[in-house]
Amino acid sequence: MKQVKKILESQERSQAWLARKLNVSPALICYWMHPDRSDQPSLAHRLRMAEIFNVDVKDLFNNHQEKGE
Repeated sequence: MKQVKKILESQERSQAWLARKLNVSPALICYWMHPDRSDQPSLAHRLRMAEIFNVDVKDLFNNHQEKGE
């Protein structure tokens, strides 16, 4: 979720803002952002994030598909 964190920072948005937009709890966003977690947002959530951020969904994945973060 490094890419999502970078996009949030570049757009000066918070994780709480994203949680409201996705209609999920802020705790879930925090969980996704934690580098030691293997659970990641579903494709549906990533598609919605891409829409919210106005980016290509591929921009929400890093080059290593977020393994080893």
